[in-house]
Amino acid sequence: MLAQFGGIYLDLDVLLVRALTDDLFLSPEGVVLAHEGIDGTIGAGNALMIARRNHSVIAEWYGRYRKFSDQIWNGFSVRLPMEMAVAHPGSVRLLDYTAFYWPPWNLWGVAQIYRAQRCILHGSYGVHLWETKMWASLLGKLTPADVQKGDYCFARLASAVLDGSYNFG
Repeated sequence: MLAQFGGIYLDLDVLLVRALTDDLFLSPEGVVLAHEGIDGTIGAGNALMIARRNHSVIAEWYGRYRKFSDQIWNGFSVRLPMEMAVAHPGSVRLLDYTAFYWPPWNLWGVAQIYRAQRCILHGSYGVHLWETKMWASLLGKLTPADVQKGDYCFARLASAVLDGSYNFG
C-alpha cells in the first residue's frame, strides 16, 4: 500500500502520543524511518514508516521480502532498511531512535513502559509497545478495569485512550 499510494504505516502496537508534523510527510527524501538503537546500532525500524507514493526504496524493500523468513525477521524488517538507507543516500530520512522507538526493545525499555510510574518519552511521536514481547506475560490478560486502576506508564497511556482524552502529558 505504501508503494502504491504512499502515506503512513503503523504497527498495531504503536501508540501515537503527539501529532506527526508536516515536515515528516513533506520530507524531501520521500521515506521517513527512525533508528532502532542509538545511532541505528540495531537498524531502522519498520513499526512506523512514512513514504511518498511510488518511492523506489519502498518498492525495492518490498521486492526483497520475496525471500522473507520468520527466522530472520529482524534482517528484513530492521537491518535491511538501514542497509538501504545507507546504499541510497538522500532517499531515506532517519530520525533519532527516540522519535518512534523509545523506550527501546530491551528489558530496561520494556520495564519503563510496563513497570515505571513515570512515562519518559523524550519528545517521542509514538511509543512502540513491543506487544510480541509482552503479550503472554501481561497484555493478553489485561482488562480495561486493570488499566484504569494501574499506576504505571502503559496504564496511563492506555487510560488516556480509553477515556477519550488522549492527554499523554
